[in-house]
Amino acid sequence: IYYKCIDGGLKSLNEMSCKDALPILNKAIEDMILNEKEYRKLEPSNGWGTYEGLLQEFRDLKECCEQNLDGIISVD
Repeated sequence: IYYKCIDGGLKSLNEMSCKDALPILNKAIEDMILNEKEYRKLEPSNGWGTYEGLLQEFRDLKECCEQNLDGIISVD
């Protein structure tokens, strides 16, 4: 699902500053909300990940970035 809302997926945020990631996260959150039906179609049938779960993860990451603008994101 996250490849649809962030070009290159989450790994594209790796080693990016929180300050630089905020516009990307804001856009991803907005797109997910505006196109909920499209995103729900991408939910895996095995239940490993949901629309709600990813949206909340993005919101949590956004909040963390807002509180730590100089922080660096690490994606494994």
